[in-house]
Amino acid sequence: NRGIFSVIASKIFKFVICVDLQTKYNKCIDEIMSSNNQKNYEIINGIIGNLELKNAFEFNDQKIININELIKNKANLEKIFLKIDIEGGEFKLFDVIDLGFVDVIVMEIHSEMGKVKEILDKLNNNNFNILCYNENLEKINYPDKNISFVKAINKKLLTQFS
Repeated sequence: NRGIFSVIASKIFKFVICVDLQTKYNKCIDEIMSSNNQKNYEIINGIIGNLELKNAFEFNDQKIININELIKNKANLEKIFLKIDIEGGEFKLFDVIDLGFVDVIVMEIHSEMGKVKEILDKLNNNNFNILCYNENLEKINYPDKNISFVKAINKKLLTQFS
């Protein structure tokens, strides 16, 4: 399913950044984007995070990507959408991420690897409307310890559509 989510996002958002650890998926992502006539994307190979996270992976020759620099470089775009699936690295990511330019976040959370409430509190404190789901994609109340997925939409974006 590499690239499927990106092609859907590319039809909704002005630009999609596909960050993947492994370069072997680049061709697959290029092919699915091309077959859907999408050119509004960029593939970046590396690890979003820090050296501690990088050392946890066997592909430690990849570059470390600073999420705040990546977002600020694309801030001239209409909306910033982040899809986060970084195998527990989301806790370190939310220690440093600047959510000022971000409009929508969809992420998988590995609740056994950190304090989910800290991520949700940061989203709430940065004016995000938060929806939480369990592993069966059933909507659950925040903060429930069985959270597996989170969808967060910046309230400023919601007011543009109301």
